[in-house]
Amino acid sequence: MQETISKLIELRESYLKIYHDSWSDEKLDYQIPEPKEIDEFAKEIGESINKHKDDLPVDFILESLTMLGDAPQLVYDDNGHFAISGDGFSSVPMTDSGKFEESESFTTIVEPEQWHNTIREALNYYLLT
Repeated sequence: MQETISKLIELRESYLKIYHDSWSDEKLDYQIPEPKEIDEFAKEIGESINKHKDDLPVDFILESLTMLGDAPQLVYDDNGHFAISGDGFSSVPMTDSGKFEESESFTTIVEPEQWHNTIREALNYYLLT
């Protein structure tokens, strides 16, 4: 299943590239409509991840979710509990090169119900919400 999901991600990325490459700086608009396949592949990928979440490696799931626009953040509380949150903010913007010019500061918001005893349990909760 991991290989199938990876292929779906690659296909989705190819449609995204075509769409983004159609941007016109002169017209300040895309020159083609957004392909419906982008959302269709995202839905299929998400459903496949949820259906097979117990058999897929945690790192593969997290990396795949980032390809869909999610920003899962794994947090550990020093007491044996893990949470995965998609909520947070950064006060330091990145440069165009993708590097931080100053010390990075990032705040992750974790609700009490997001804490779990294992990373897998935290991930399963994240996927449900």
